[in-house]
Amino acid sequence: MCCAVCIPWSADRLRTLSKRFSVRSNVKAFLCQVQCRDMRVLELALDTYGARSLDFVDCVLYAYHVVKGAELATFDKKLLKLLRQRSE
Repeated sequence: MCCAVCIPWSADRLRTLSKRFSVRSNVKAFLCQVQCRDMRVLELALDTYGARSLDFVDCVLYAYHVVKGAELATFDKKLLKLLRQRSE
């Protein structure tokens, strides 16, 4: 009862994450047929997309930052939050 009051969006949030995880899983299953310059970037982008509520483009930027050390400049609040969490 307390959880329903404290976190009223949890059911919707779980459905959204489930759909995103499903997209991530389906695309990852297809990756064996894809050629990519750096598969690590693509895999991390897909994993991040499945776990977070970020746009896919932001997930790719994040993956380039993590894998390649690319510097990012963004005003996207969700991406900034993820970058801050990673640096802690």
